[in-house]
Amino acid sequence: MILKKVDLSLRLSLWLKLILLLFVWSTLVPLSAQAEAKQGYSQPKKTKKYKKKRHRRHVRRWRPYVTARSAIVMDADTGQIYYQKAPRRPGQPASTIKVLTALLALEYLDEEAYVYVSRNAARMPKSKVYLRPRHFYRARDLIYACLLKSANDASVALAEAVAGSEKAFAQMMTAYARAIGAKDTICKTATGLTAPGQQTTAYDLAIIFRQAMENPRLASMLSRRRATLRGVRKVHLIHSHNQALWLFRGCLGGKTGYTAVAGRTYVGMFKRHGRRVIIAFLGSRSLWRDLGRLLRKVPPKTYVARKNRRSAKGSAKGG
Repeated sequence: MILKKVDLSLRLSLWLKLILLLFVWSTLVPLSAQAEAKQGYSQPKKTKKYKKKRHRRHVRRWRPYVTARSAIVMDADTGQIYYQKAPRRPGQPASTIKVLTALLALEYLDEEAYVYVSRNAARMPKSKVYLRPRHFYRARDLIYACLLKSANDASVALAEAVAGSEKAFAQMMTAYARAIGAKDTICKTATGLTAPGQQTTAYDLAIIFRQAMENPRLASMLSRRRATLRGVRKVHLIHSHNQALWLFRGCLGGKTGYTAVAGRTYVGMFKRHGRRVIIAFLGSRSLWRDLGRLLRKVPPKTYVARKNRRSAKGSAKGG
């Protein structure tokens, strides 16, 4: 009996100690959490780690390079090339070929002569000046519309007046281009609209434009910012597409062009550092930016003279 009483007392003491420990632990843990919260400390929560995705910012940056597929900067008097980028690469000329159209029209037609506008010419797509079919217009006004407004209907009317049809006139354009040294140029239209087999190069465009600027009448037309077109009932004022006339100093004339296939094309003449230079390019994505960058490629006179001296000395030593 005595042993049983001892076992019971031991068990009761153990249970009491256990209950006391549980009570103490339950009271001390919340107090420690409160103290940590007061001190501003908290244990970091365990969360799933995800890889952060880096998103690139689409910022439109200024690009210093020439976006055109082919380009050339040529001295108009000596033929020296200051810059070139695939100058012999063929491409669609777009409306820049209208310089050749106007050049042939001035050679074969009198400016004061009247040109008949057929239905075929009046149905040409844009850009156009909306000539009325079966009516007559002065050749001078049609040439202005062709060069300044890049009018397709005026170009076809001039082609039919010279050769009888646009196809025959395109053959004349190809033969004339080869005669002046533009051997890689093949014309299929008088407008420059995209056609299979039609092509030119930046080098050929520069050659054609140099020949065009030797004609004083055509040179004065290309330098005009605006001109008048005498219609059937009223006079229309047409403005030039060549914004380089007021965007860049020293612009003596030029012609722009654009089609979805050809991209943006240009050919023009500028006066830089006392010299006349011709700039031509095909397949540009930024017309006026490319033109500004190509104008910076023209070196000053001192640099060219120094380079010529070095080349002369080298040839003398070698001989």
